Amino acid sequence: MAENTKTASAGKKTADPVAATAEEGAEARPETSAGPLFEEIVPEPDDRQEPVGQRANRGIEAMLNVQMDVQVVLGHARMPIAEVLKLGRGSVVDLDRRIGDMVDIVVNDMLVARGNLVQTEGDRIGVTLTEIMRIPAND
Repeated sequence: MAENTKTASAGKKTADPVAATAEEGAEARPETSAGPLFEEIVPEPDDRQEPVGQRANRGIEAMLNVQMDVQVVLGHARMPIAEVLKLGRGSVVDLDRRIGDMVDIVVNDMLVARGNLVQTEGDRIGVTLTEIMRIPAND
C-alpha cells in the first residue's frame, strides 16, 4: 500500500514550474561538457586593426572630395517686381555695399567668412579672407 502512495505522488503534476523542475531534478536539464550557456567573446588580437585616430582620418579623407556650393556675395538689392521686369542689358542694379566694403563668403547657404576683393592672375578677381565666422555647434 505504501508503494501505491509513492506512485501516486510521482505521477502528480505541479502547477508551480520551479517546484516541478526541482521534483524532476537533473533529468530536466541535460548536462553538457561545453561549459556555461553564455560565454564572453574576446576578439583575437589583430595586427591589421587601425588605431581609432587613423580610422577617423580615413573617414575625413573620404569627405574631402565632397563638392560644396561657395558664393561670394557682393551685395543685395531689394526692388519691386515691376523694376525687375524692366531690367535689361546695360541696366545697373544698385547694391547695399560700397566699393572697398567687405564681401560675404557663403558655403551651402551659411555665412562662413568675410573678405576683400583682390585682383588675381590676369583679369580675374578673388577674395582675401579677413574674418572667419564662428560656426555654432549643433547640440
